[in-house]
Amino acid sequence: MERTAAVCKMRGRRLVLVVDGLDEDRGVLAGPDSHSIAALLPRSPSHGMRVIVAGRPHPPVPDDVPASHPLRESTIDQWLAPSPFAAAVRREAEDSLLRMLNTGGLARALLGLVTAAGGGLTAADLATLAGTRSRLVELELSTVTGRAFRVRSPHWSSREAGRSAAGVYVLAHEEIQRSAFDLLTDAELAGHRERLYEWADAFHERHWPPHTPEYLLRGYSQFLRTQKDTARLIRLAGDAHRHSRLWQRSGSDLDALSELSAAFDGLVASGGSDAADVSDAFLLAVRRDALRSRSECIPNALISVWASLGQVRRAISLARARQDELARVQAFTGVVRALAADGDLPQAAEVAEEAARLAGTVARPRSEEAVGCAATMLALANSPERAVDMARTLEPPEVRGRVLAQAALAALQSGQRRAGEAIAHAAASSIPDIMPVSAVQTMILAGAYPDALTAARTVGDTDLRAHLLVNIAIAMAKNGQSSDAVAVAEEALSEATDNALAASTAALAQAGEHQRAAELCRSLADPYAQMTSLALVAVALAESATDRSTVVELARESADLADQVTADNLRAHGLTMAAHALALASRHEDAIELLQSLKSNNEREKAVADVVAALAQAADGLGPAARLAHTLSLPRSRSRALAHLADAHMRAGSRQQAEELAREASAATRQGTALGDTHHVGTLSVILAESGAPDLAIAVAQEISDPDRQATTLLKASCGAAKCGRPQDGDAIARTILDPYRRAQALGWVAATAARAGSLELASQLLQRLRKLESSRSSQPVVSIDHSKAALVAMAKALAHSGKDDAAIALATTAQHTWIRADILAAVAKVLIARGEDEKALILVKDFALSPRASRALAPVAATWGRAGSGSKALEAIQALPDSAKQAEALALAAQSLTKWSAS
Repeated sequence: MERTAAVCKMRGRRLVLVVDGLDEDRGVLAGPDSHSIAALLPRSPSHGMRVIVAGRPHPPVPDDVPASHPLRESTIDQWLAPSPFAAAVRREAEDSLLRMLNTGGLARALLGLVTAAGGGLTAADLATLAGTRSRLVELELSTVTGRAFRVRSPHWSSREAGRSAAGVYVLAHEEIQRSAFDLLTDAELAGHRERLYEWADAFHERHWPPHTPEYLLRGYSQFLRTQKDTARLIRLAGDAHRHSRLWQRSGSDLDALSELSAAFDGLVASGGSDAADVSDAFLLAVRRDALRSRSECIPNALISVWASLGQVRRAISLARARQDELARVQAFTGVVRALAADGDLPQAAEVAEEAARLAGTVARPRSEEAVGCAATMLALANSPERAVDMARTLEPPEVRGRVLAQAALAALQSGQRRAGEAIAHAAASSIPDIMPVSAVQTMILAGAYPDALTAARTVGDTDLRAHLLVNIAIAMAKNGQSSDAVAVAEEALSEATDNALAASTAALAQAGEHQRAAELCRSLADPYAQMTSLALVAVALAESATDRSTVVELARESADLADQVTADNLRAHGLTMAAHALALASRHEDAIELLQSLKSNNEREKAVADVVAALAQAADGLGPAARLAHTLSLPRSRSRALAHLADAHMRAGSRQQAEELAREASAATRQGTALGDTHHVGTLSVILAESGAPDLAIAVAQEISDPDRQATTLLKASCGAAKCGRPQDGDAIARTILDPYRRAQALGWVAATAARAGSLELASQLLQRLRKLESSRSSQPVVSIDHSKAALVAMAKALAHSGKDDAAIALATTAQHTWIRADILAAVAKVLIARGEDEKALILVKDFALSPRASRALAPVAATWGRAGSGSKALEAIQALPDSAKQAEALALAAQSLTKWSAS
């Protein structure tokens, strides 16, 4: 609106916005982040814009309009004299009503039913309620349609079974509705309402079958709200069968959630507090959380597919059903991408604007991600000025520049060259290289590789230049220019730092030099980097459809490095990449077997779904991807895999297959019908544990049939009990966890909590059990390094705080890895510094200075000295590190810690 006003002003004109019938705007109904139309009107119109609003004085302005808004000022009111024309139309309509009333019989019954229902009934609905034929209803109402009545399209579909869907009848205006209420007797209206209740009850008893009329799924709940019939509304909103039918008809849970919200509001307004009211509230809460859980299970890829299939309303409803603001913004991104790809930029801009308003409500530290998504959507929708405006809300300039760069590249990749270049220009002040980067991107898309090379070589940042060269090399290789691609990849290697080296090896492999690429991968020092780069080379080789035996060898070599990667998420990612290469080489069973080493079924199925997503994008990968997708049993993973498969079919032009897969993916999200119940059982178990009832907590958790969910619930209950000062209860609950990995997690967390609380004897016992559990499964580690380390560090700190320094230091010798030993000694050193024993702390620092990752362990110790005003000791400690690079890293990390401390 602001842009339009600016354009009008540039042309010497003025934008005037006219809003009629503002009294019919009843405020926020769609969701927690929706607004009334009145609240969205600008307080101070810019660029000479004017706003003219028409409406009756009652009902008043909606509650969400700010107190400072001009609509709250009576001085702007201009009273209008009654219109003679409107009065004539009203008289004509009332004459039609009177004729229907005086005629009696069917005419009077139809008027009474439409008035009582609030409109929205089809001829078939009215015929059922009046006990007559649909054709007779149509003939009767045809004489008054256009004056007292009008016909509108149904909400969800304008076509049924290949023909136009029946329209619904409503009274022509709110004034006509009021007149009808005045003319009909109370007894008549009560009788018609009773008929509506009986009609709805009949469908309720049949669990809302597929042919349930739209009025009963939409209009009836609004009718109950108007009647303030809270008891019926609660019964309606709490019906799980109705939720399923609403989802099948509308494609999302938004309508069901809206009904639940209205039922909650009615329950609160009634002020009841007896047992029945509490029971109703609990039922509504269970149903609401079950729907929210299911909404969160719907993958963003599926929302995007529905938008690509033209079911935009369904996609938007699914996105709006997300409860978390950031998750909602992320879901909208796929909708905007699909609309922009289809060329529907006006609707893409409309959705992007909604997402931008929502992104503005996301608090730190997630605001950067939300604003970044919104800016990208606005760029895709060809709204570069708005994208830049969104980014300007972020600080510092580096963050703003990063968001703009992301938006610019997204616009360029989607073909929005003007928008991409405009946004890149806005980012140039904080990211000088953004202009040549955007130029390179445009040239790669156009196939102008020599020009892209020339532009890439002007980029100042070494890592960025190397990555651009890699992108050019990969593009050249994919377009048959392998020999030239090798030369560019070699150039990238000559420029590459450790950060860009792995990407450069992928470019070499893509160009056919997989042996040299593999050797370079093996030269990398970091196990995770080596693991993932080898997997990338295997994937590149598999995509070239040659030498599958080498693909298998490289994938297995990559997977063999998993034991050297300590972080669970990184290990899972590396194994997934290796499995992807095996799947591309048609070794599907081997790929699944490779993922069996992941610790839980959830992790394994998530990894398989990731492999499916990657396979679906590859040439000839749709068949293998489909076979893998259908091996998945968990609804969330199966749905995500099928959604990616549907998206791939859509890109390949197989629209019918894409729609079938999208429906299958949607159905998969509904298969976990007990998800809400499981969630509440789990929540109850944790509450019982935190309240000092561990036996009950265990009994409740063991009601959960899914082993993974049961183990997760017991883990949360164990940690919850420990956090509430009951580590013994946490220990008791941990003992019942059957899954060794989660039992180890629980033991580690409870031990750490017990140590921090001063229960050193219990913490020591738990640590002993943790080690015993680890040694009992030597063939496959079950103890998470992080949880074991946390327990040891907490124990050592507690010992040092109690004056048992020797015991704390001795504990470090039991650590499984030297870097964990360094962390333990660093924790003890910090306690010693706090006691003023600097020399003793310095001895500990020098003891671990030669261990791997010593710079990271030492940095917080140096920061502790810095905060205590002992900068010389901090520098002396840092100088104990063996080389200047590690000293520089420790100094930088310590400075960063001190900066955060001073800012807080």
